[in-house]
Amino acid sequence: APNYVVVFQYQANIAYLRGDYDSAMIALRKAIQLEPENPLYRANLETLKLWEKGRGSSPPPGTTN
Repeated sequence: APNYVVVFQYQANIAYLRGDYDSAMIALRKAIQLEPENPLYRANLETLKLWEKGRGSSPPPGTTN
């Protein structure tokens, strides 16, 4: 079966850039299921989780939404 991890990575990136952080986290979790040792996916998910816990009213770093 093909490995679709890159699709979930792209979904996460697009959702993040659109300001849809919930969808970005869902896609990152799916990517992590396929590549559990990928440090980039884990770091991005942790960044979104920290922001979600109330790190301010501004969007996560690197966004302008």
